[in-house]
Amino acid sequence: MERLQEKIRKRKMPLVLDFVPAGEKLPQCVLEHSKSWLEGLKGVVPGVRFSFSGFAAEGPEGLQVLSRLTERAKRLGYCVLLTVPEAMSSREAEYFADTFFAPQCPWFFDILVTSAYLGTDSVRPY
Repeated sequence: MERLQEKIRKRKMPLVLDFVPAGEKLPQCVLEHSKSWLEGLKGVVPGVRFSFSGFAAEGPEGLQVLSRLTERAKRLGYCVLLTVPEAMSSREAEYFADTFFAPQCPWFFDILVTSAYLGTDSVRPY
């Protein structure tokens, strides 16, 4: 979180660009359009947020697009936030923690945004 705060102070811009698919299939032009936004706002907007659920709803293609966009955002110097599904149990939280913090995780992020606080069982795995 400190990295995001530092970028906000440096750029004097408290905005985060939000990428949430609109429930339509993700054609190649959406990927290119999103990459254009990332390129165009480089150095202006300190961070970007991606909705894991929104991209996952598009199936394997959506998850591949998410991987490419988060990698691009990270490479361009954004602070990358990834919003993950709400974990309603400690078992789900452990699964998400194991998935998103695995060395081979295909999604690049600086901050993992989880659900609202539901007790220590829901946050301990992170």
